Amino acid sequence: MRNDLGVMLGQSGQELYLGLDYGRVGGPSTRQLVGTSLAGAVLDVRGAFYRLSYDLFAGQALRQPDGFLTAQTTAGFNLTLAY
Repeated sequence: MRNDLGVMLGQSGQELYLGLDYGRVGGPSTRQLVGTSLAGAVLDVRGAFYRLSYDLFAGQALRQPDGFLTAQTTAGFNLTLAY
């Protein structure tokens, strides 16, 4: 499940949004996993400039199984050029 709350940044065409994610897996193959659910949050800015669209984000795990090692914070970007 994912929920986003976004706000346009004036007339810039950019959007600032907060996303919350939750995921769960099940079935016989989950017996060998350290856990079956994860939750996380992300803060993101996305927009476009001419034919280039971008998405800059930073996220963090809110809930994870014991023994499931993750980075404290994860950041990244996505660039798309339309031609």
